[in-house]
Amino acid sequence: MRLCLSSDIHGNVKATSYLVKSAELLGCTAILVAGDLCAWEDYKSYFRVVAELSKFRGKVIAVLGNSDYPELLGASRAEAQPLGGAETDEKGRAQSAVSLLHGDCLVFGGVRFVGASGVPEGAHGSYFSTSEDQLLGLLRGALERCDPISKENANVSDNANGIIITSSSSNSSSDAGNRTNLGPDAKSTAPLVSMTHPPPLGVLDTTYAGDHAGSSAILEFIKEVQPALHVCGHIHEAKGVAKVGKTVVVNPGPPKRGDPIYVAEVRQGEVTVELVTLDAKRLSGRST
Repeated sequence: MRLCLSSDIHGNVKATSYLVKSAELLGCTAILVAGDLCAWEDYKSYFRVVAELSKFRGKVIAVLGNSDYPELLGASRAEAQPLGGAETDEKGRAQSAVSLLHGDCLVFGGVRFVGASGVPEGAHGSYFSTSEDQLLGLLRGALERCDPISKENANVSDNANGIIITSSSSNSSSDAGNRTNLGPDAKSTAPLVSMTHPPPLGVLDTTYAGDHAGSSAILEFIKEVQPALHVCGHIHEAKGVAKVGKTVVVNPGPPKRGDPIYVAEVRQGEVTVELVTLDAKRLSGRST
């Protein structure tokens, strides 16, 4: 599966358009957005970004970040059907084209996707905060729900956009943090991709001030489970690629016209990542 990676759109519709066009030209099956779809203090900007993302002919999977609002989870949970570009009101009463993950498992194209939205409490400037324990619980709970056996205790939606497995209990995500260590070989051999807005602590998380702004919970999850790929964002200046054990970690940074796009290829649990620069003529639709 070929994945185009991005994060920290912050309401920038032109940058989103560039991302979508790039993903089409690069033949990506899905676009992954690691949080911060909203501009600061602009709830409606989320829907403008989603309308642009809905033009992509593949799958769009995302988590929410610190500039996003937790109420948006109710507007577009992962089980929602795509809008196809239809308008959505500011209260999110219509469904979204984006599959948002927050303690959910999405099985698509033979790959398992798990994610948790929000940032650890205490992060500077946040509309969506949670505790480290809750983050770990959400990620563990999402992986638990990827197991077919656990579907008896979950809500399952099977459609052309993938199998979505969400919690049937509002408390199950937080309780999952107390479960037994799942281990890298637990549950399924299908490739696993995890998504969060913050990076793992000490990995692609260094701010301009030299501080480490990552999450200890996310680092713990990656070390114990070893997903094939982990996609994050949050620290714009720390974009890049790193490894934690066998896991490839990518902080793709915000999309910007003319900038290269991070593209990940997931095949049988093996991940390769490349940074691709697109020719301006190809983006404009002119022949080269």
